[in-house]
Amino acid sequence: MEAMTTHSDNTATDMVLKEATPKKVRQFLAAIGAKRTLIPDSTRALAAYLFGASNYLTITWDELVAIANQSEGILANPLLNDVETFASSANDWLRSMRELSRGNFLRTGRHCRRSDGFCR
Repeated sequence: MEAMTTHSDNTATDMVLKEATPKKVRQFLAAIGAKRTLIPDSTRALAAYLFGASNYLTITWDELVAIANQSEGILANPLLNDVETFASSANDWLRSMRELSRGNFLRTGRHCRRSDGFCR
């Protein structure tokens, strides 16, 4: 856990998000009623936007490291914003956890749109 939160560059998260697409993840969140949950296009885009990179959607890892080092940890944009952010309401989070505990995201039906049975 410590390595994930302090050393990870979130490449795995970004790979999954790229495969699923941010648009489809946002549609899924809306479909389950998580209307106050926001996700960025990628964790790299989020970090780059927060540090003020104008090319935040296409920034490379090396460019992000450079801009982060130059900023000395001072953010150019607020964590909660209308462009790139991770945010959710307590109600959305609790609703999601309740549905997950009931297995509602892991089977076919209303929340599963995959024909290959991945959600089963």
